[in-house]
Amino acid sequence: MKVVYGITPTKQVPAAGIAVSGLAGQGLEVVAHNGIAAIVSDAPPFDYASLPKQQLVKVLSQHQYTTEQIMRVTATLLPVKFGTLLNRRDVEKMLAQACPDFTQALDNLKGNIEVELIVIWDPQRVFVELAQTPEIAELLSLAPGLPPEQVQQLQIAVGVRVKQLLDARREQIAQIVQGALSELATDVEANAIVNDQVVANFAFLLPEANQSEFERRVESLDEQFGGNLTFKVVGPLPPYSFGTVEIEHLLPEDIAWAREILGLSFAATGEQIRAGLLAASATGASG
Repeated sequence: MKVVYGITPTKQVPAAGIAVSGLAGQGLEVVAHNGIAAIVSDAPPFDYASLPKQQLVKVLSQHQYTTEQIMRVTATLLPVKFGTLLNRRDVEKMLAQACPDFTQALDNLKGNIEVELIVIWDPQRVFVELAQTPEIAELLSLAPGLPPEQVQQLQIAVGVRVKQLLDARREQIAQIVQGALSELATDVEANAIVNDQVVANFAFLLPEANQSEFERRVESLDEQFGGNLTFKVVGPLPPYSFGTVEIEHLLPEDIAWAREILGLSFAATGEQIRAGLLAASATGASG
C-alpha cells in the first residue's frame, strides 16, 4: 500500500525526484498520468485506526511536515487527506478518472499559498476590562444586601452579559482583521475558535505576490490594537483549507445502485457513471 500525500503538475516535479522522506523514513515516489502526478511513499506497517492518540498526533505531524516539504519543491500542490492508503494501481486509476478535476483545481491554485492567521488575547484581562464597564459595574453594585439566592441569580445574569459582550468584542475584532486583509486574498475561510484565548482564526488563500503586503498589514493591525493582541502568522502552507483531496471507495452495491438510478447498462464505464451522476446533480440543482 502507498501513503498519498498530494497531487501536483508533473512538470513541477524535479527530474531528480523529490529528496524528502515520507512516513517512517520511506522515500517518495512519483506516479504520473497525463500531466498530473501523485506523490506517494510505501505505507508504514501499522493501522492508523488502532494507534494511540499521542502516536497518531505524531504521525499526523510527520505527514503534514512531508506535505509542506513537497510543496516547497513543487510550488503547486493539492494535499490529500491524512490516512489515505491506496495500492499503486488504485493511485493510477484515481489520476486517470479525476484528471480533469485535478487539473482544474491545480490551475485555480497556481501561484497561491495558504497562510493562517491566529489572533490571540488574554481572556482574564478582557474579563477585568468588561467588569469595569458602567453596565456591568452597575449590575454588580446591586449585590450587597441581597439574599444569597438573589446574589446567585445576579451573578448568573452578569456572567451571561459578560459572555455576550465578550463575543461581541471578538466578532468586532474579527471583522476588522478580515476587512484589512481579505482584499489581498483569493479566498478566506474562518476556522473554528478552539478556546477562550483565540479571538479569530482565518485561513487565507493568498497570491504569493501579496505575501509581503499581507505581513505588513498584520504589523499595522498589531499597532492599531496597541499590542493588546498577539497575531500569529503560519505559512506558507499547502492549501489544506481550500483544496484537500478526499478519496472515497465505492462499494459494488453503490455502483449497482448508481447504474439503476441513472438507467445505465451493466457495461457502462466508470466515466459514464461519473458523467451521469454529474448530470443528475446539475438537474437536481436547477430544479
